[in-house]
Amino acid sequence: MRNSRSFFLRVGFIIVFLTMLSDFSIVFANPENTGNEENFKEAERLYYHGNYEQGVPIVVILSKKGYGPAQGLLGRMYLHGLGVAKDCEKALKLSKIAAEKGVPRGQYSIGEMYDTGCGVKKSKIESAKWYKLAFTQYRQCAERGDLNALRILGDMYDEGKGIVVNSTEAVKWYRKAAEQDDAAAQFSLAGMYEDGRGVPQDSSEVVKWIQKAAEQGYPKAQYYLGYMNWEGKHIAQNYTEALNWYLKAAEQNETDAQSALGAIYQEGQKVAQDYAEALKWSRRAAEHGDANAQYNLGLMYEKGLGVPKDYIEAGQWYIEAAEQGNDSAQYNLGVMYYSGSEVSQDYSQAFKWFSKAAEQGNTNAQVYLGIMCQTGHGVIQDYKAAVNWYRKAAVQGNMNAQFYLGFMYDRGRGVSQNNVEAMKWYRKAAEQGSEAAKKALGELSEIIPPDGATANPNLAFKYDTLAKQKAEQERQDAAIEFSQRTQGVTRSSLSEFLKDVNAAAKCPAAIKGDNWGSYSGLGFEVETNCSGLFEAIIDRLISLKKKLHVKRIEDISFETEGGEHRTFPVVTAKIAISETTYTYGDGSQYVVPTKRLFACSTRVIDQYADGKIRLEELLKRSKVIDETIKPR
Repeated sequence: MRNSRSFFLRVGFIIVFLTMLSDFSIVFANPENTGNEENFKEAERLYYHGNYEQGVPIVVILSKKGYGPAQGLLGRMYLHGLGVAKDCEKALKLSKIAAEKGVPRGQYSIGEMYDTGCGVKKSKIESAKWYKLAFTQYRQCAERGDLNALRILGDMYDEGKGIVVNSTEAVKWYRKAAEQDDAAAQFSLAGMYEDGRGVPQDSSEVVKWIQKAAEQGYPKAQYYLGYMNWEGKHIAQNYTEALNWYLKAAEQNETDAQSALGAIYQEGQKVAQDYAEALKWSRRAAEHGDANAQYNLGLMYEKGLGVPKDYIEAGQWYIEAAEQGNDSAQYNLGVMYYSGSEVSQDYSQAFKWFSKAAEQGNTNAQVYLGIMCQTGHGVIQDYKAAVNWYRKAAVQGNMNAQFYLGFMYDRGRGVSQNNVEAMKWYRKAAEQGSEAAKKALGELSEIIPPDGATANPNLAFKYDTLAKQKAEQERQDAAIEFSQRTQGVTRSSLSEFLKDVNAAAKCPAAIKGDNWGSYSGLGFEVETNCSGLFEAIIDRLISLKKKLHVKRIEDISFETEGGEHRTFPVVTAKIAISETTYTYGDGSQYVVPTKRLFACSTRVIDQYADGKIRLEELLKRSKVIDETIKPR
């Protein structure tokens, strides 16, 4: 009798010990935990279906009662901010309590915290230790057939947590759980078939397992089944089915589905456009942290789509999305700061957000960066950097970038002047409907003869005549603009101004210096790193600007000899005459007068001011500055 009693006691002890190893079937030997297991299963069901807020009250109550699995789950919810605000300190405390009770979820969470540095100092050694403990526990539970353990073991093999990544093993454990109708495992198994990890890629298997999980009400599967129907991926395209599955998932708080519905109703894709529905679904997803929904919500407030325009509200949602890496939100923020029409103008903020979006391949942001580098707004003027940004966007098919790149080749800014390249990019932009490119292409085509034109005297004469006519028109336009811009400027002030310009042009450092400043005004453009002369020119211009008949004042930047960056307001006017050499296809050359840069001696200006010579004569006796310095 004594031996029999001893045997049953030993068996009872072993059963209790083994039961305590399970994350999901632990029943502690005290009255408080009676009935907790069923309540916890409901909380887990809500958790895996994404209904975190509904599951929180159950988990909190069970956790306060000391139920280990609930403490482990609540710790994980605090770790990832699921249904509760993210709190690494609370996550660590709860996970440690659960881990000490042998709950693998607590051990796994601690491993993840050491992995990410949440609440603790990062440590690969500590992370590996806790992952390994969790893996050992889950493996034991899985081998006894625990569904959750089977799936989580698949996750650990798939992600390499506590064990070397092994896709074949991951598929094995996912399948064991999936065949017992575990929806989450079915969804994961579908992903393995889609990516071809551990099994050959197989669309029919993807559809099979996604369908099974969706029909069980698993929201992630419902969303993905909707996506598959919408895009015609793995199955025939069916918008009605797609909307049906999106709606099922969205009603279970699946943020991807909510975000998709918001975009669909906002744009009126295959449904009647409905801003009220768009606002409802986008807001629900945005409040759960979905970056795409946050962007769409910001757009609705910016454009006044279904809501009154509210730039502050729009900006707040854009920032939320932009900080999560949404390039469209980053671009829109950049535009708002650049234009200053909706927020205070701030070029540094504009450059920051444009850069983030551009790095992700956003071509519109790349174009704006090019413009900022070309104009020197918010950054040091850098034509080469502008060309680089324009090129990045142009090769991706951005129409505006193609036009600007053509312009840079046309004018020789940041690249060697090249009419063939200019026409190539103008033509690409024109084919996409750019009116500016069409005009520029037409103007450039008039003076650039086709290959072999010199072999035909009549064609050669035609293009030479066109070039001369174009040059004469430009000369007349320049004369008119020069006359308009110098009205009211006294002879002495203009003479002193030009004296400074000519002095700067002769500065030796302007020829051999590496750090260039630039100045353009009254038809003159000077590049020099002789900072004293440069500042003298600027000071002179500032004293004259009130007498000049111009509307726009721009900021330019330059670098002094000491490396200091300076910015000044200047009046821009480029009305100079020079010559450009064009090359025929057969290698022969011809010269065409074009707009460039010039300076006049004070004697010539005095003669013009005294009425002794006409404006045309002044233009003819202008000195081309780029004989001595590099023009922009």
